[in-house]
Parts: sequence; C-alpha cells; structure tokens
Amino acid sequence: MKTIRVGDLPLRLFHWALLGLIVAALITQKIGGNAMIWHFRCGYAALALVAFRILWGLVGTRYARAVGPDQCLPCRCQRQPDLRAARPASGGHRLLLFLQKKRICCGRC
Repeated sequence: MKTIRVGDLPLRLFHWALLGLIVAALITQKIGGNAMIWHFRCGYAALALVAFRILWGLVGTRYARAVGPDQCLPCRCQRQPDLRAARPASGGHRLLLFLQKKRICCGRC
C-alpha cells in the first residue's frame, strides 16, 4: 500500500493544540471567577497558534502550504477528486463543505 502524506508534524501539533486550547477556554469560561485569567491566556495562545499557522502556510513544507481555491476544490468538469487520503476524522469537514454548496468552477461548466 502506498503512503500518502496529508500533513506534517507541526501542522498536526497545531490542530491538536488548538483543540486543547478551545476545550480549555470553554471549561475556564464555565468555571468563571479567577479561572477567567486562564480563559484569556487560552485565547491569546490560540491567536498565537493561528498566526503560526498562517506563517507556516506560507513558508512551511509542501504538505502544509496554503493553496488557492482553484487547487483546493476540484472543478466539476474535470476528473473526480482523489479521496484515498481521506480519513474518518475529516468527514465532518467534508460535510461542512458539502452543506455550504459553494462550488468553485473554471467557468466551462
């Protein structure tokens, strides 16, 4: 079986760290009181992570680079997308893209 890379280590660490910070921010918000200091710290850390991700999307590895919308979504008049790299965890993301019903096309359709 051929291995298909869909992300690198810094990108995966970014996603897990962002998830952890969001969960921590939600928990500290529910606690309130003195925990709000940690709530704000989680927000600032999440902002720093997003800044890192933008930077990493510009100068990172090939698998983490930001691409234009014409490279993200396949044109309907061309070949079908290669879904071999799809994982069950990305199903929610694909569902959201489907529900948005925003298709980018080359104009030949």
